[in-house]
Amino acid sequence: MAAVFFRGFVVDVVSNVSGLTIRNKSIDDYKSLVTSKSLKSLPRNTAIVKDITRGAAKNSGKELICYPFFSSHISMPLKPGEIVWFIFEDPENQGEIAYWISRVSEPNHAEDVNFTFASRTYSQSPEIPAKTSAEKFDGPSTPSEITQTFSFKSPTGKSNELTDVVTNFANKIHRFESVPRYNKRLGDMVIQGSNNSLIMLGEERGHFSAEPTMSVNRNDIPSGSAAIDIVVGRGKSSATSATKIKNELEIEENNKRINNPTEGDAHFPTDASRVYLTAKSDDVTASYHPDNLLNILVMPSDKNLGFPILSAPGSLVVSKADNLRLISRESGSIRIIKEQSSGDINGAAVLLHEDGTVQISGNRVMLSSYNSGTGATEPYVRYTELVSFLSSVMKDLQSFCATLVTHVTPGFGAPSPQITAAATTLLLKVTTKQAQLETAALGIGSTTVYGE
Repeated sequence: MAAVFFRGFVVDVVSNVSGLTIRNKSIDDYKSLVTSKSLKSLPRNTAIVKDITRGAAKNSGKELICYPFFSSHISMPLKPGEIVWFIFEDPENQGEIAYWISRVSEPNHAEDVNFTFASRTYSQSPEIPAKTSAEKFDGPSTPSEITQTFSFKSPTGKSNELTDVVTNFANKIHRFESVPRYNKRLGDMVIQGSNNSLIMLGEERGHFSAEPTMSVNRNDIPSGSAAIDIVVGRGKSSATSATKIKNELEIEENNKRINNPTEGDAHFPTDASRVYLTAKSDDVTASYHPDNLLNILVMPSDKNLGFPILSAPGSLVVSKADNLRLISRESGSIRIIKEQSSGDINGAAVLLHEDGTVQISGNRVMLSSYNSGTGATEPYVRYTELVSFLSSVMKDLQSFCATLVTHVTPGFGAPSPQITAAATTLLLKVTTKQAQLETAALGIGSTTVYGE
């Protein structure tokens, strides 16, 4: 029976239609493989493959043009040296153009989201080889970390072709690294890139403890709410990281013959960056509630308000990273708003207006520390009331000084020269300050910050 799905060894990828290919060849070199003028216009992500179905490439070095099967709305990752499934529109009458669907999924001991060395599938044992008697008692004669072997056994007639493709081309444009494997639930939709980026559409889950021991992606966990997890840089903790190892060319990757149940799990304390959305996180006591996953144990407090709620019910959006940025264009604005209830004054907002004005609104604005013993207890003064108060004090001083200068004590003659001089000096200074206060010359009124 003729094959419907074919296996292709990828030797090159057209990633840029206006320049050289990954193998540093001109696209015109590949156009010569096609006679139809319209089909010579190769789309981006076209793969150049050698057919290795049933050992075909052992006898032929013919290269084949494979358009991407999916439209440009979905562009699958692909590197030279990997194996893909490809098909013809009509298997009985194969044309000049085939269509590659995706990289071939290999057994667990070979499959790798970063780069899959398919040659290990039938050459390498799925399990770690048992130690020989000599190794048990004397140790290995040549200790080495390199145990991911049979990586570069070529599937084509050229014995060194896979090694050349990986070292001379793929290694120049692809970052080989150890990427933790992800365990999903049955109903999840998961999209992964080659370099530790992931989008999960499913339900709430995640670790908050420093060293989790049980996977949170198992199917018997109580159902949470709908969730979307967008994360980069998983596996930063020892519990969720992959066991790293090197292959024959000292390229680092996962030791896929070691299976850690918590490898790649969502770990909110240590994963590099994430955006996490939930639909209805009403169980505030659940370990998978977003606030509990964030493991925020201390919040700013105030003895008049008490401690804020650590775990709030409802839908949540969480962003966490080493550094967060929220930027609008120069002609735009930013609005952070907490809606108010109907008839209640419990709304709050931070508005950054188009003209550069920063507006902070709320029932009460507090600047406080994490010190629960003090909190924000001192109110800020109002400028108008302060000016009015200082002005009245100065007028009282002026009146008092004027009285001292003209006052005559009965039976003791004229006022004391020292008192008169001091009162005159003080009256002059107070009068000057009074004038400055009324014209805002003292500068106690901010020209930038305004309140109630």
